Amino acid sequence: MYYRNTRNTGFTVVELLVVIVIIGILAAITTVAFNGIQNRAKNARIGSAIDSYAKALAYYKSTNGTYPSTVRVEGGSTILDTVCLGDKYPARDGFSAGTCYLYASSSSPSNRVSVSLNDAIGKVLSSQPDVSDVLLPDGSSRGLFYSSLTADSTQANIFYRISGDQVCARGTKVTGNDGGPYTACILFLN
Repeated sequence: MYYRNTRNTGFTVVELLVVIVIIGILAAITTVAFNGIQNRAKNARIGSAIDSYAKALAYYKSTNGTYPSTVRVEGGSTILDTVCLGDKYPARDGFSAGTCYLYASSSSPSNRVSVSLNDAIGKVLSSQPDVSDVLLPDGSSRGLFYSSLTADSTQANIFYRISGDQVCARGTKVTGNDGGPYTACILFLN
């Protein structure tokens, strides 16, 4: 005699819902972890670039007695310009070529690539790190900034911003918006 199995095989709706919820939770955890990894990787790349530039600038100062100057005199006033650190700032993401600040004035050398700075660094650092793709969430600035701090260029700094409220890759935290859009960091070169 042939007996027929009357019990249905398969999964119940409850079992399927439990599996879907578990997969959703795992996906959410993975996404959060991945974003943290991306930020840490970006910070590490910024830190590496800053190390390269800081060593090149220290060597330049030991050879020449001063850091490369961003000082200019205009109308009898001494102006300490802040310029883009590095030579790789292509036009993209709304930025003009050679700028590191979205609202850079076309009449001022501030927030622009400095040919004299890159020539000075280029004598020490054959290939300059590219950090022009490091953007703030609001898209207002990218990369690293450099400035002479004194008229005689015996002191200088490297300034940068990173997304979120984070620990600076190198240097000192200047501002953190407690979970806000960015953290500003500065590395003083003496």
